[in-house]
Amino acid sequence: TNPEEPPKCPEYVFSIAGFQRKLEQHYNKGWRPPLLEAFFVHRLHDDYKRSLIDADCPNPLILAAMLVSEVLLVAPQWEDLDRATAVAVASSGSRTAGSFSLTPEVMEAFGQTASAEGRQLYEASLALAQSSSPFQQHLMAAAPAAWPLRKAIKQVQIAQDRIIDAAPVAAAHALLSSGRLGGTSRSGPSCAPLQLPAWSPPGSPLSSPA
Repeated sequence: TNPEEPPKCPEYVFSIAGFQRKLEQHYNKGWRPPLLEAFFVHRLHDDYKRSLIDADCPNPLILAAMLVSEVLLVAPQWEDLDRATAVAVASSGSRTAGSFSLTPEVMEAFGQTASAEGRQLYEASLALAQSSSPFQQHLMAAAPAAWPLRKAIKQVQIAQDRIIDAAPVAAAHALLSSGRLGGTSRSGPSCAPLQLPAWSPPGSPLSSPA
């Protein structure tokens, strides 16, 4: 790189058809998820995203956001886990090390906070799907689907259930690591599953994965 030369913006060539093919292979054949492509599309500048929406081609944005939201639910960012730990401590009323009871309320507070970013992204992508044209919604709802949105939604729900299942152990580990607790005990039932909004395309209520 020559520091005397003006900066050059790199040129990227992205194949929407290639991304669509990899999504189909992932959701229908169990191939690896196209995470690189999903994060690339998700992090596009808003102007590029708007151009896709205006061209009646929102499907790549919707499926990319679904896949990224699944990742964020399975592996929340560190700052989200730190925030969830602080919320769990506040919910418990504990301020010093000592005995601690993992009540359903504490576990739910931890799970809700740790999964907030993933759930918000899911809801935003679902809203975009619901606002899409009837033709594009048909492409996501048909069987077989050109864009497998139903299966993407199912995977996000599975990821959401996993973070709830992991909440007791994750909350206990986070609180112990923070030095807040000298010992923990779990009391009462697990927290209730977090409900995600459903998608119902026009004339085709969501019932089972395509």
